[in-house]
Amino acid sequence: MCGGVQKVLDRIGSVTTSFAKDVMKDFIRHFVRWPGGMWTCVSSAELETSQGRVQVSSGTHLGPGTLFMGVDVVTMLEDESRRRNSRARPRISQFPSPTPGGECI
Repeated sequence: MCGGVQKVLDRIGSVTTSFAKDVMKDFIRHFVRWPGGMWTCVSSAELETSQGRVQVSSGTHLGPGTLFMGVDVVTMLEDESRRRNSRARPRISQFPSPTPGGECI
């Protein structure tokens, strides 16, 4: 394959990936996660997937292992939630270790 064509395909792939991430960011805002992995849709949500369009009505409860309209929506929400949390929370290793005898804040 010509190098120029591969560059175009690579660019399309990165745009598609970026678009998919933006779509999930918009989709997850319609849900609340409960302890135990349950999710509740708090406002109508719609997502276009490779399996087709998924429309979730407000008040719908979804749990782990549940397919909704043939799609594992919970896994998609969990993956997006993990992505968000890994960016939002600094890791302990990012902070310097306290010095012996130092104050705790």
